[in-house]
This record gives sequence, structure tokens and C-alpha cells, in this order.
Amino acid sequence: MRILLVNGDFTMSGASLMLLWLAEHLKSSGHELAVMAINREHGPIKDDYLKRGIAVDERMAPGDADVAICNSIAAAEMVTRIAPHAKTIWWIHEAETGLALLLQNPSWIRAFHDASLVVFQHAAQRDAVYRSFIYGLDPHKFRLIPNGISFDPSSIVPQKPGRMRVVAIGTVAPRKRQGDIIRAVHALKNTEVECVIIGKVLYLSDHDKAIVARSPERFRLLGELPNDEARSWLKSADVFCQCSETESQPIALLEAACLGLPLIVSNLWAYHGVWRHGINCLAHPIGDVELLAYLIEILTSNPRMRERLGQAAKKTAENFRQDMLFSQFDLLLRELS
Repeated sequence: MRILLVNGDFTMSGASLMLLWLAEHLKSSGHELAVMAINREHGPIKDDYLKRGIAVDERMAPGDADVAICNSIAAAEMVTRIAPHAKTIWWIHEAETGLALLLQNPSWIRAFHDASLVVFQHAAQRDAVYRSFIYGLDPHKFRLIPNGISFDPSSIVPQKPGRMRVVAIGTVAPRKRQGDIIRAVHALKNTEVECVIIGKVLYLSDHDKAIVARSPERFRLLGELPNDEARSWLKSADVFCQCSETESQPIALLEAACLGLPLIVSNLWAYHGVWRHGINCLAHPIGDVELLAYLIEILTSNPRMRERLGQAAKKTAENFRQDMLFSQFDLLLRELS
């Protein structure tokens, strides 16, 4: 089958990684692939496709493809453009962020009608965020496929350990709230705790930049890193923080859990039923920096709790297997063939 993969851009994000891993599986299954990005600015994911021998260009026109997999809410216009020529799967990763983009770009809503199939990660994402856009459409076209990851933790070489290390991964932007982590670590009485933040820096407040600048030995902003290198920092961590104000099913959280790290997350509706405070993570209300600092202090000073929560997180991550995701996409492709 000839498959055109459409991504928003080539930056290192969870959605981009999911499409890359799916592409690798599809290529190994014998499909002919081509990848294009709406924003064609060079990024690290582009190199990863090329290393895997997957074409990154626009030589496969929509009319030449049997199926197109359009990744993320930003691919909505491409769904509508491709749909008259090929079967389309629209893979939506965003929660409230996607809703905001749809309201800013109402022409994108048509993609729900035009797509052959629409894939969500879980029922809450479909029903709590996008229900008003899909009401009245054929429910059979909307599918739930949880994200899945797969790697051998023993194959990851950790970065050199140092202080007690808190790690966060994600594009540095207001919705990810990495500034909360910086201020929480800054507020700790234990000045031996260091904060490592991995991700392309789009925005950080002047106040948070000043904290980082005053204590470069405690705060590291490493920018965008290849996935293997990001995992090596993860493996060296003592605590993982994901304090976003909106998420659906973040990959970095699952990767940290696979490594048996104790997790601190914001108390998002999207996590309900998966990440539970005191069971497999610690959770705090969005933006509560004082409580976040307290939770970091609890974990960094209590190795037994770190171990207990880390092992519970690891067990939870076992429910998000990559082979299950691949098999469900294989079924979708057979359905559309």
C-alpha cells in the first residue's frame, strides 16, 4: 500500500515521535511511504526519517497515495485537501489545545466530515473536547487507539548522576508550565536538587529566566534533544515532572513511567482513571507552585516513596504497548484497502 504521512512539522514532540514510530512499523511491513510536513523547516525528526530510509518530500502526491495519515489537529486542512483523492486517517493528539485551534480556524472543522477515519487516544478526549464537532456524524468513523511505546530500559545509558535530579520534557511554552517547576525547585530548602528541562524553548518568562541565570549549577535548559539522548537524561532522573495545564496522552510521561520514575503531574481530567494521586503518581492543581514544591520535597527526601510510586507507574505504563497500537493501525489500513 502507498501511504502518505503528513505531520505538522519536524520538531521533537510526542505527536511527531508517534508518527515516526508508526512509519518505521509500516515500512517494515512492506508499505511504500513518503512523509511531508506542513511546516517544512528542518528539525531533528526529519533526520530520523532519513536514517530509516523513509522519503521526506512531496513526490507522492495525494492522488498517488492509497491512504494518507494526517497527524495532529494542525493537519486539518490537509485532510480536506487529500480526502477527494485518497482515504484519510486523521490522528488527533491534542486536547484543549486542539479545541482552541479549531475555534481560531473554523474552516478546519470540515475535516471531521472529510476524513475517512478519525483516531483519538481515549474516550474523554473524544467526548469532552470534540463531541460538539462530531455530533451527528457516523460514530463508526471515530476510533480510540491509545498511544503506545516500546523500548528496553536496560539499553539506555544514563547521563552522569550528580545532585538529586528533577527532569521535565516538553516544548517550553506557556501550556507546559515549565516555569512552575523552575519556581518550585527554586523554593526548595534543599539547594542540592537540580532541575533539568528538555525541549525547544518557545517562551519562558523573564522572572523564570532570571532564576535560571542566577543559579546555572541548579537549572539546565538543554533545548531540543534526540529522543535517545532525552531518554538518557530521564534514566538519570530521580523525579519526573509534567505540570502542563492541558495534555491528552503525553509520551514523555509514559517513557518516564517505563523507566520506573516517580511522577509528579498536574491534576488533569485526561489523566483520570490512569494516573492516580498516591497510587502511581503525585498530583497537584494546575499552577499551584507551593504544593508542587512540597511534592518535589517529599519525593527527593523519601527513597522508599520514590521506589513505590515509580514501580506503580511502570506497571501502569505496561498498558500502553506499542505493538497494540501498531496492530490497531494495521486493522484500520486493511479496512480502508
